[in-house]
Amino acid sequence: MTTLDWIKQELSYGYDSGNAISRIPSRLRRSEEKRMGGSFRNVFNEAIRPLVRSDSQVLEYGANKGTWTRPMMDLIPNGTLQTIDFEDVTEWLRPSRYDGRLTCHQVFDDSFSIVDNDSIDFVWSMGVLCHRSSRQIGNLLGNLIPKVKFGGYACLHFADWTKLDQFGWDKGGIPIEFQNKSDDEIWWPRNETQNMSELAIEAGWQVRVSDFGLLQRDGLMLLQRV
Repeated sequence: MTTLDWIKQELSYGYDSGNAISRIPSRLRRSEEKRMGGSFRNVFNEAIRPLVRSDSQVLEYGANKGTWTRPMMDLIPNGTLQTIDFEDVTEWLRPSRYDGRLTCHQVFDDSFSIVDNDSIDFVWSMGVLCHRSSRQIGNLLGNLIPKVKFGGYACLHFADWTKLDQFGWDKGGIPIEFQNKSDDEIWWPRNETQNMSELAIEAGWQVRVSDFGLLQRDGLMLLQRV
């Protein structure tokens, strides 16, 4: 099973980490933060909030049940947000509540063909690229860049096996037997910051922050279209 097949099958039930920015995290979010070695609230305040204006046009790749979507919508009262997901997330996110500012797209590939070129100010993705192979990520980054306005940003969460080795596989919730399997056999394919940067540069992005350092287990990269 490829990682793409795994995502389509395993996340179909709807993934939810709870409210991403509440001061007191839910038990669900606390468990996820413990595995990742970081605070979702800190990620939102340090990696998202400074880059998003009240009228920004935002694209979220992998919204699912809206852990990040809902606080993002509060951040852009005069802007719009489009979600891209392999599932139909409209029942979970209820876009009708947002007076046309939230659009949810169900897709079946990484072409981003549903999104207009040069239309997006900020792209956000958490919990998706960590399950994708380097080949898939490279293809995705290449398809994504024309959708972003010149000067626009993409903030992307990804797996980093170097950090994972230091953080601890058991502590991070990743099966250690993955080390002896090929990427096509596991749901946490090999990646690290240098490889991610090279993939981004090859796709035409400029790497502004190779890793914010907000997560001990994983990477969080900021890219810009220039």
